[in-house]
Amino acid sequence: MNDCYNKKTWWKESVFYQIYPLSFLDTTNTGKGDIKGIIKKIPYLEELGIGAIWISPIYTSPMFDNGYDISDYNSINPLFGTMEDFIKLIKTCRKANIKIIMDLVINHTSSEHPWFKKSCENSNNSKSDYYLWHDAKNGKEPNNWAADFGGSAWTWNESRQQYYLHLFSKHQPDLNWHNPNVKKEIFSSIKKWLELGVNGFRMDMGNFLFKAKGYPDAPHNKNDLRKFIHGENLYANQPGIHNLLHELKEELLEPYDAMLFGEMYFLTPKSSLDYTSCKKHEVDLIYQYPIMDARGDWNKVKKHIRNYANAFQDKAWNTTTFSNHDSPRSVSIYGDTSNYHKESAKCIMTFLLTSPGTPFFLQGEEIGMTNTSVSDANELTDIKMKGVYNDRISRGENPDMVLKDLSWWNRDNARTPMQWSDKKYAGFSVVNPWLKVNPNYTDINVEKQQNNPNSILNYTKKLINLRNSTETLIYGTFRVLCPDDWTVYGFSRKLNDEEYIIVFNFSSNDNNIQAFQEIKNNSSTLILSNYSVEYDVIDILYMKPWETRIYKVKKHGEL
Repeated sequence: MNDCYNKKTWWKESVFYQIYPLSFLDTTNTGKGDIKGIIKKIPYLEELGIGAIWISPIYTSPMFDNGYDISDYNSINPLFGTMEDFIKLIKTCRKANIKIIMDLVINHTSSEHPWFKKSCENSNNSKSDYYLWHDAKNGKEPNNWAADFGGSAWTWNESRQQYYLHLFSKHQPDLNWHNPNVKKEIFSSIKKWLELGVNGFRMDMGNFLFKAKGYPDAPHNKNDLRKFIHGENLYANQPGIHNLLHELKEELLEPYDAMLFGEMYFLTPKSSLDYTSCKKHEVDLIYQYPIMDARGDWNKVKKHIRNYANAFQDKAWNTTTFSNHDSPRSVSIYGDTSNYHKESAKCIMTFLLTSPGTPFFLQGEEIGMTNTSVSDANELTDIKMKGVYNDRISRGENPDMVLKDLSWWNRDNARTPMQWSDKKYAGFSVVNPWLKVNPNYTDINVEKQQNNPNSILNYTKKLINLRNSTETLIYGTFRVLCPDDWTVYGFSRKLNDEEYIIVFNFSSNDNNIQAFQEIKNNSSTLILSNYSVEYDVIDILYMKPWETRIYKVKKHGEL
């Protein structure tokens, strides 16, 4: 390996845990989570073995999109607490050796941001070109771009008599990153948080900051008028983005040993290297959306892992993730919650924590939290889902069919309150929460699993402890041991003379594993499995539904 790739860093070695503050723990009896709730649960995360927490936005915001519409980059939303609370959180995490990553939402601001309000006044003031304004074209929108949250990506402003661009909600106007003053102000805010002790940022829509010159129309797609269409040619990976990220990384983040990982779309393994190559100094990691977009297809997941591992070898650091606040619960989409909930949740977590790269998972994944159900459109709280629902209904689609389709991919699935206990409201709050608790909280909760040695939670602790205790599962090479179109799967992680072999059955059926000659031909010891059975490796013939095993290959001469 080259020196650049092989350099040991905390963000390569940490297991990252995403906290969605609204739904983590309510200590103020508002029905909404807060910073004090995070502080209260740091011992829980420390015991779990978490090395870093990524906190979704807690900046001042009108909360149209749950904080991803920021109206002040320099302050804490009173809904979550105070700056003093946040400083206490930093100190508490530091004592627990847990890093803090904040969300960096700089593609757009809130429409309530003072910059936007000033920009709306006229086309000749100090903030007039902080956003992307355009005259009407033949009395209509400047182009046919669709917003990801439904409808047009352009909204008319009466006072300014122009349209403004918003790739998401009309409450989230896109910033003009060609304006050097925008960069100056955003960079100033970033530095403030670094000075306070923040260890890095997750960059929301990290490759969307610059838009195509002239705003050309998107190719017409009669099958999906709402979906991002050819975004790689219109508003992703545009000229200027690499210089900006390089400057952000070198000038602001590196002096603080702070990391940057980007939420990025429309990338291949090869084009991802344009951002993540450790010699470029842009982003340290990118969020691997192809896994989450695989929609439960394990063959796609395995190909993705293989392709990125091959492309990134000695050049960039990988990530592995199955879920975040924008996606369904991993066990609901990739596992079998009806027949093998516990087994499949453990199998998924094993894959996450032994694959190459830095693992990320969302609060509740460690106990196997699942999707919830939506029977009425009025139950939708997610601004995106409501917008998409209304957009599709307006185009004549059947309301029941649209709701059924969206209920599976509804972002509320990932945002239901954390299930701490079987008490009312799942121990998240003592009052009715902002979002309905998943009804299965009496069976799936932290308190119940803490007392069960065979629980998903305690299995996850064992996995994290294993990863934290050996560099092989962090820095080791990755080698697939069987064709990736098989339901049964296996790979090796090797560093120097230490090697682990991990095997999986990604199905609800027994499967033959005679293909794993690697195990039979080596003297290997089973060190962890999600089934409480001891195996003589010579006699292995099959794996049970959703079974996974981790073997350690004995060194030459080792008894």
